[in-house]
Amino acid sequence: MLLYENRFLFTGDHLDWDREAERLYASRDHCWCSWAEQTKSMNRLAGYTFEWVLPGHGQRVQLSPEIMRLELQALVQRMRTQD
Repeated sequence: MLLYENRFLFTGDHLDWDREAERLYASRDHCWCSWAEQTKSMNRLAGYTFEWVLPGHGQRVQLSPEIMRLELQALVQRMRTQD
């Protein structure tokens, strides 16, 4: 991933927006290494400020930094239940 100007997060296949569920999404199908490590990586992201998620594939989204942090924390919780 690349965080540019604490505003734009280019995520590759790591993270995108699920239009139907209206929430951040990580796909286990696109996790080629370790789901546990990807979950830790997502958790570390919650310490950064950004408002755009710009994935290599999937839906992009813009949210306020506060809502983005809450969305990311909720995603981490969902990912932990999938271990």
